[in-house]
Amino acid sequence: MNPAIGAYILAVIFIGCGIFSIVAAIAGWEWFFNNMNVRVLTCRMKRSYARCLYFALGVAIIAMGCYMFITV
Repeated sequence: MNPAIGAYILAVIFIGCGIFSIVAAIAGWEWFFNNMNVRVLTCRMKRSYARCLYFALGVAIIAMGCYMFITV
């Protein structure tokens, strides 16, 4: 596999994960925010702050994916 193709695949994965994070933040999925891995970051936050945090993380992850897509 060409390294550029691998970078494109990774960029698409990043963008997909960012979209998932934003959708979870907007929808307020109970199963997402009660997950042990999510509670590592949000254990001391109110739910509204946790949703804002995951929305911002989703935007940042999408930005990283777009940057990877553009620079390859």
